[in-house]
Amino acid sequence: MLSQSPVTKVTEATFEQEVLQSEVPVLIDLYADWCAPCRTLAPRVEAVAREYAGRLKVVKINTDESPRIAKAFRVQSIPMLVMIAEGRPVGMLQGAVSKEEIVKLVDEHVGGSVGPGGIQNLKAPELAQLVKERRVLVVDIREKAPYARAHVPTALNVPLVELEGKVAELAIYRRPIIVYDRSYGDDAKRALEILTAQRLPAAALEGGILAWESEGFDIERSN
Repeated sequence: MLSQSPVTKVTEATFEQEVLQSEVPVLIDLYADWCAPCRTLAPRVEAVAREYAGRLKVVKINTDESPRIAKAFRVQSIPMLVMIAEGRPVGMLQGAVSKEEIVKLVDEHVGGSVGPGGIQNLKAPELAQLVKERRVLVVDIREKAPYARAHVPTALNVPLVELEGKVAELAIYRRPIIVYDRSYGDDAKRALEILTAQRLPAAALEGGILAWESEGFDIERSN
């Protein structure tokens, strides 16, 4: 089973929606197919995209195919990384920089509270964007009855008592896992401990399903 790339390709037609209207900060990788340093940088950018899933959107833009965007960013050489927050450029890196340099740039502009093991948790709008893009696996760790009454769209129901036995099944999806309970209590924190102990990328929904509903996002109900 092939892993889906965590980096979204953006064109001039999709730039406004994917970048300027993003609810989370965006890291842009400006590249070209012929560029050898761009190929060197690409796996480092993908690694950052996976580690910051839910808090950061990472996109790539081919400067040959999107010359107007390249001109707007005054690109003179590639690869070039541009950090966007609230629709505005807030930082830039040039060349095949190290992963550590990328992380330093991202950390200056990516928010979120820290959970067990240094994991960054998500707010409801951030999760809503990721659900829309199908970039994460959402797991409701409540019991079956409350899950049936209301849950985040696309969420799987894996009660906390069953989670350790289902880790291998969740890993097959090869996506960052976002867990939630009723209100981000001890159950969600325990779920994060279980998942991170198995080296699975995981985060929690701040405020749980109550925060999701209070923000007015859609919910699903089981028959």
